[in-house]
Parts: sequence; C-alpha cells; structure tokens
Amino acid sequence: MQGGWWVDSEEASGYALATDLESIDSDPLPSFWRPLPDDCDPAYRRVAQAIRDTSLAIFERPLPPGRQGTATADTIAVSATIPALRNRLATRLHEYARVLAHCGPVARQEDV
Repeated sequence: MQGGWWVDSEEASGYALATDLESIDSDPLPSFWRPLPDDCDPAYRRVAQAIRDTSLAIFERPLPPGRQGTATADTIAVSATIPALRNRLATRLHEYARVLAHCGPVARQEDV
C-alpha cells in the first residue's frame, strides 16, 4: 500500500538499518568527511597556541573509528588519523567551541 508514513523494507535498502550498526566498532558507517588542501599550517599552530594559552591541554591521538575529536573541561583530543591538517584544524576548533559551550564561563552561570 502506497502513501503511508511507513517505509517498506525494499524502499529503505539504501539506509543503515539497526542490524547494520551491530558491528559499528569494527566496520564504521561511511564518513561525509572530505580531505581538503593543506595550506593552513600557520593557522593550525596559532590556534593550538591560543587554546593552550587558556590552560587547555591539546592532544592528537588515535580515537575510536568514526570519531574525529573529543573534549572535556580541560582537554581537547583530535584524531591522529585525520589525514588533512585543515580538517584537524576544523575539528580542533569544533572541540574548543564545545568546551566553551559546555564548560566555559557562560555555561557555568546560574539561571537568574
């Protein structure tokens, strides 16, 4: 029957189904991450120093499959397996924004 809100299994064949996620650790889903040209070494170093100046530690290390970065209140880790420096820079900035949003001065303010 056509026109309902449900999806027939044949129509959903192009999408990841729950059974496809059983082996996500060893066989991650495809990434939409695209390598970009690496012409940002100076910016990469400046951003790293600016973040370190805020007392955050920065690491590049292997992370679980499919994860580009992670952050805590005092640490930012970026996957060492990201091939393009520009993409590592974008991930580092993303994780820094996450620290600010969840642990920064505004996040610590109590509702008035």
